[in-house]
Amino acid sequence: MPRIFTPCEVTGKLIDTGIEIERSSFAMIPAFVGKIACPHCNADHQWSKDTAKIVDDMKAASQL
Repeated sequence: MPRIFTPCEVTGKLIDTGIEIERSSFAMIPAFVGKIACPHCNADHQWSKDTAKIVDDMKAASQL
């Protein structure tokens, strides 16, 4: 199942939110702002539906 990622504001690397969701379901959720701890720069980042990326292939995500 696809997962939601958001970019690190410092490194640009993708952060795995741990959330699995179908694209059609993601499209239906309202706008939001969340907070996530970043494993790349050790800071907390805000993320939103607008910054989120839906990734189908976990191997491809690790190379982004």
